[in-house]
Amino acid sequence: MLRAFPPSRTQRFCTVFSVATTLLAGLLMASCGVGGDRLFTVWGPLNDPEDPTNLIYSWGGSFEVTGLAHQVRVDDGITPARDFLEVVLVGGDASVSCSVYTDYLSEIQEIQGYIDLVRGNEGNPGVPSTAEWREYVCQQLNGAALRAFGGDGAYRAVHALMMLDMSAAESSPNTGLFVPRETISSVLENGNERFFGADAFDPLPGDDRQQPAWTYVSRTYERSRHGDGILPPAGDEGWVDSDPDPATWCLGLLDTFETELSEPVNQYPDTAAMALQAATNRYYHKYTTQANMALGSNGEAVAHGLVLPRWSDAAVSGDDLGVTLVGQATRTPATMPYERLVITSQSERVTLTPCSSLSPYLPVVWPELYPPG
Repeated sequence: MLRAFPPSRTQRFCTVFSVATTLLAGLLMASCGVGGDRLFTVWGPLNDPEDPTNLIYSWGGSFEVTGLAHQVRVDDGITPARDFLEVVLVGGDASVSCSVYTDYLSEIQEIQGYIDLVRGNEGNPGVPSTAEWREYVCQQLNGAALRAFGGDGAYRAVHALMMLDMSAAESSPNTGLFVPRETISSVLENGNERFFGADAFDPLPGDDRQQPAWTYVSRTYERSRHGDGILPPAGDEGWVDSDPDPATWCLGLLDTFETELSEPVNQYPDTAAMALQAATNRYYHKYTTQANMALGSNGEAVAHGLVLPRWSDAAVSGDDLGVTLVGQATRTPATMPYERLVITSQSERVTLTPCSSLSPYLPVVWPELYPPG
């Protein structure tokens, strides 16, 4: 059972708590302010120096978001067509609307097309050099972010892709709870790691394994240093200067991605999305069997997953979404203390607005749904 010690809603600091070794068991809250539709963050795990059997998770800050939803049918010509509902929770310094975020992804798509073109024709007459096209790409990415999100172009966006079974809608959970999609082992050779995206919807071995319908995968994007402004106290000491901030490290990130293509280390599902990768840090889908977490506004247990009772109408008339999900951080400095980020709406709901114009840009965010060729 998860323990709950609810703090004051007006508390202006975040407190560290010790929890049992069961993944995310005993997460406790200290809210850092509310207002509008907000998502709250929890970071961990850390080892408890006084009790090695415990892990420590810490409440961080919150951020305001706009909720969007669209439904799309994906037919790659290889596998049977599949139906998906995507919910997007996005926020920046300026107000983000459906049209603003659609325009942003449209620009990212154009930049990706340029990258694909020049990389496919390197060495040919008239093609920019590697240094030239990378400089151009980083300038374009920065301009797109500034136009869309205001301020310095920083933003956070949670993309959750929910797999539907329209031929058997009666089998959908009557509570509207979409649970995290199960994954295979993330351990690769030599201690390397596999990170998961929409590829997790592929069939799993074994007759008793979770079916893909009525589950979700998530990916969280962050155009800033990891956790900038929402980390727990003391969580930003000793490693921030070496943390890749996409706003200033774009050229170095592009060089890293190019190296990884020829010398694979960890395995990522979205390597085809080089433009969006160079523009953001990412937290990939993390599966856990824990069904509930003590993350409610008063410390009560909330379901791990996405709660969307009117899922069939969300892309047309909107709905209110409850969300609690886990992301796995990537490409962080070795000394960054946190591997996982939990994002939750607590006991509240995020209002979703229909945004069908996002559908053409699903390949920008989830390129693994669309095999090349």
